[in-house]
Amino acid sequence: MISGINKNSGYLFKIKINHLKKEDMRNFQDYTKFFDTKGLTSTSANYISNMAKELVKTLNIFDKISFENVFIEDFSGNKGNNRQIQTGISKDEFDGLEKNLETKAKLNSLISWFREAIKARENQMKAIEKYTYKNWMADVKGIEDLNFGEVLPGYDSKNFKRITEEEYIEQNFSVKEMNRYFYLQNMCSTLGKFVHPNGVYATAKEEISKKDKTSYIKETQSSNILYTVTASIPMEEIENKFFYLQDKQREYQKQFNEMKFAVEKAVTKYNDEMEAAEHVFETEYNEIQTRIAAKTSQYKKEFFQWKVDEMNRLRSLKIIIPNELTDIYEYVNSYGKRYK
Repeated sequence: MISGINKNSGYLFKIKINHLKKEDMRNFQDYTKFFDTKGLTSTSANYISNMAKELVKTLNIFDKISFENVFIEDFSGNKGNNRQIQTGISKDEFDGLEKNLETKAKLNSLISWFREAIKARENQMKAIEKYTYKNWMADVKGIEDLNFGEVLPGYDSKNFKRITEEEYIEQNFSVKEMNRYFYLQNMCSTLGKFVHPNGVYATAKEEISKKDKTSYIKETQSSNILYTVTASIPMEEIENKFFYLQDKQREYQKQFNEMKFAVEKAVTKYNDEMEAAEHVFETEYNEIQTRIAAKTSQYKKEFFQWKVDEMNRLRSLKIIIPNELTDIYEYVNSYGKRYK
């Protein structure tokens, strides 16, 4: 329990605090019983305690007491050696035992009271120093929820995952559509390479167009051989097939481009929607965080000022003198004034 937490200056009251560790509570006391706006400062209390300790020392009769008067007598005839070597307590001291015992007890009670009061204040100040913002919000403001009713949505990247064209095809195409897509894609690639100006077909066509119906002689040491080259397929058919394959490649490319464009459009639309949704999420999340941060800043400012005010209030409190200790306090105080 931290006692006397001050919501309104000048008033002392108590609230229960369940957040202090056991070691903080071990020697903790209800400090309000020791203090009020009128009384002694810690400095004055220390001074009075020191005076009381000095007075306790004067009551040394209680350190050792004896009822024996001891005398010695010299039987050798030297009467000058006859004397009293030990004196027991006197009748006045004996009659004053109860009063002195009570005085000593009261002096020690006064010393204990001041010691416990100073310790109680120190413990309370330590408790205030350790007091956290979270506990203050719960105990003083009655607010357990440090998000102030706001709900921060949890972020899950899966909810905003972008997709690739391959993932879209896999997730949205039927078996027939998927195979059609792959067929067109590969026909475009295969025909494109085949009829490309530097491709196999175009190169072979170019070579036969130069060599068709031509001859050449290859001479060796033993013979001369005549080589004659003719087209295995009529040149017209070769040319027609080339243009036919080019047209087919363009047709396949057109069909594939239509399918690919539809996929790209769908993927772009989907990813744009995911990006927009994520942006909305982040915007809302940041707005909630901003509202929480604004309130947190306001309350923390109040919390730190509260700590300062509590510390100052604790320092300003005076140690009271209980009615039971008034007489002994006045006695010690008057003793101190006599020896200043």
